[in-house]
Amino acid sequence: MLPNRIAKATSGDISIEVYLRRGFPQGGVLSASMWILVANGLLQVLDTVGCFSQGFADDFSILVIGTDLNTVCSIMQSAIRKLEGWCRGHGLAVNPKKTEMVLFTRKRKLDSIKPIRVYGEELVRSNKVKYLGVILHSKLTWKEHLLNRYTTRRLRPSGNAEIS
Repeated sequence: MLPNRIAKATSGDISIEVYLRRGFPQGGVLSASMWILVANGLLQVLDTVGCFSQGFADDFSILVIGTDLNTVCSIMQSAIRKLEGWCRGHGLAVNPKKTEMVLFTRKRKLDSIKPIRVYGEELVRSNKVKYLGVILHSKLTWKEHLLNRYTTRRLRPSGNAEIS
């Protein structure tokens, strides 16, 4: 992104210089704006696959909608391949262990699902995911999120509220 930069740190008599090959300085004035420009490129690449993608800071989501589960899985795997290619081209990576997959459906019985892989590692399907502070449940209910908010609010003191 910004190659050939030098980061310097000085403390008393000790001075350290580190040569940076890529990335933006954390907390830098332009860092957030520059990352938005880079991340927008990823969202544009994902738009070509037939999915809905959204990002906030370094949190991204990819949503595929359809009635046929095999088609949905194929489109998602295609989106993941585009994501991997984009990451390779920008010197970035996605951690498969931090990547969550949720199948949103009200169906009780699901046929066999094609595994979705990120960098060859199969993603484990979860019943819920927390995205930007909202808990989204696979059965499309708000119960899990509301219980979490209620519990969190009761445990956090605020104003005159009592903790029970």
